[in-house]
Amino acid sequence: MPLHWRVETAQPGAPLPRHPVAHWWYTLEAEARAAGQETAASLLALDLGNGGEEAILPPVLMSPDQARALHQGRDVPDPGAPLSDLLERVRDGVRDRTLFAPVMPQTAQCDPTLRAAVPSEGLPDVPEDSTVIGIIDDGIAFAHPAFRMSDGKHTRFASVWQQDGACLRGADADVPFGHVYYRDDIDQRLIQAEFDEDRFYRDLPTIGEQGHSPFRYRALHGTHVADLAAGGGQGDAMDANPEKFPILAVNLPTALVSDTGATFMAGAMILGVQDILRRTEEMMRAAGRPLPLVLNLSFGLGGIGKNGGHLIAAALEQAMEYWHVTHKVPMRIILPAGNTLQSRLAARAEISPGRPFRGTVRVAPENRGSTYLEIAVAQRGQKPALSSLAVKVTAPQGAALYPPAMPAAPMAMDTALQLVLDAPDFGPRGLAQFGIYHGFQRDFAPETAGHPGEGVEIVTVALPPNMARDPYRALPPCGDWTVEVGLAPGQSQPQDIELRILRNDVPSQINPVRQRSWFLDPKYSAFDEGGYPQTELETPGCAITRAGTLNALSGGRQIVTVGAAVGHRDQLSVYSSAGPGGPLAEGAGVTLHACADETTALPGRRAAGSRGAAHVRLSGTSVAAPIVARQMALALAGWHSAPGGDPADFAPPSDFVARGPDAPQERAGLGGLSAPERR
Repeated sequence: MPLHWRVETAQPGAPLPRHPVAHWWYTLEAEARAAGQETAASLLALDLGNGGEEAILPPVLMSPDQARALHQGRDVPDPGAPLSDLLERVRDGVRDRTLFAPVMPQTAQCDPTLRAAVPSEGLPDVPEDSTVIGIIDDGIAFAHPAFRMSDGKHTRFASVWQQDGACLRGADADVPFGHVYYRDDIDQRLIQAEFDEDRFYRDLPTIGEQGHSPFRYRALHGTHVADLAAGGGQGDAMDANPEKFPILAVNLPTALVSDTGATFMAGAMILGVQDILRRTEEMMRAAGRPLPLVLNLSFGLGGIGKNGGHLIAAALEQAMEYWHVTHKVPMRIILPAGNTLQSRLAARAEISPGRPFRGTVRVAPENRGSTYLEIAVAQRGQKPALSSLAVKVTAPQGAALYPPAMPAAPMAMDTALQLVLDAPDFGPRGLAQFGIYHGFQRDFAPETAGHPGEGVEIVTVALPPNMARDPYRALPPCGDWTVEVGLAPGQSQPQDIELRILRNDVPSQINPVRQRSWFLDPKYSAFDEGGYPQTELETPGCAITRAGTLNALSGGRQIVTVGAAVGHRDQLSVYSSAGPGGPLAEGAGVTLHACADETTALPGRRAAGSRGAAHVRLSGTSVAAPIVARQMALALAGWHSAPGGDPADFAPPSDFVARGPDAPQERAGLGGLSAPERR
């Protein structure tokens, strides 16, 4: 079957989605099926605005036909308002702040023409000296006894937004998709189920494409995190007065959490942040005074970022700024540092004329998710007309994948190159074996007056999954892919480059096989002289680095990034990622650490699994983060008795440091919390 390079460049009338979104349209069905969905039923369009521009448009749900037409530059069928307004704004090419994401099945869409299937409800009244805890995660089992009041019959949740749940309120819904369960509804459902959790979840409306309850597993990441952050049984002030610590939760859609690069989770997560802010403000109006807010997001993303300019990180920073300026009460956002110190996902190199960098990316067999590799020029600047990098990708030996010569560099910015396999079964546009996308990632952080529009030149290499249900489908091979990065013709100055393999460490119940891609380098040292995992940030002469493995969402001015430590010892967990962020994110680092592992022989911490009294042991910096979130919520509760001053400076992270790090600051931060008592 013939192969050819398809070259597409953004231009008026033919916008291309920002990298690596463009690649998804050739693998979208396979990705959806890997997440347990038959099809990608709809598309979420979210316009985030741009500083002083007009008001942000509301979220839009597009059909698959509309989404594909948008990508292909064709006329979009039935572009009703506000979609027509959104399309007008992207007509001139790539819009950095316009986000498109595949979302939930048809049942989750809140059709404004349908009458409500259930009556509207409201948030509960809370004491005027409350502190709100927000949790955005996947699989928060909101019937679990750990999230009930002391009588065991009333939930601690003020609301739970199940984003991929069947929409029951139609025109009365205050969310664009999914369903919001309020405290009264949860309490009523508990009574109807006679406090039997299995019956509770079985009686819930459809969740997900197949109607498979995400709560059927023994261990759920979101439940474990929520228990550590706000669950009962800790013997602290939250147990003594749980009504003063209401929980606002957002359950993200499984299909988005399964995305290896977390490319599409941003839209759902940002809407989740906005939802928590909005509902906290509703409770504040009822209480008659402002309430402190702690928000925990235990997700670690790969890729370029770490300077506060990542799309999600910028939204979090702006949320805190809004909270402090508008309500003059503290807000804290807690993130994990990441678990990728040993994962070989980051590399750095210098390229010069005639001296390209050649790297090897190993792609595991039966990989159910796409592999994304970001290559960035390690210098910020204005968007150029032509890419300064020339990137060549070579398939593994023996793969029988022989592409023709690539189009000559330099490539125009916002150009997508797909190696396409032509065959009638794959439709008129063929099947992309892999793609190379020359783009520009403008900082989403608030721009300074002196440097508006600055960003980073990024080339993204995208490999689709090599496992599909159809055994006869021509898929790209596993093995060692070679990536060569050189300077484009006309470039004479040496350049430092950063390379990142994107990875979102999704829970095992979502992707149980969990194959991963990583860099290979014969000079890489995995173990030290004592036989322990190597934790030095650099190996001499090796392009692979452990520095800069930090969560891509880190680096914001007020975001708290948490590393993982072991028990009562001043020792960090060997997986806990490191700063600094590198040339593109100077200053990004771990804020502090907490004990996510009891001992090296007994890793993890015990917390709620998914049912009743059953506890499970999970490990990682996503476990350390909610431990810090809980302590910060307890500390922020003191604002009610001593308000005043700058809310951003109240209870700073340094107040929580009670143990010193036995590691460089790039991994340990200021220090760490004392190990909590065993449960």
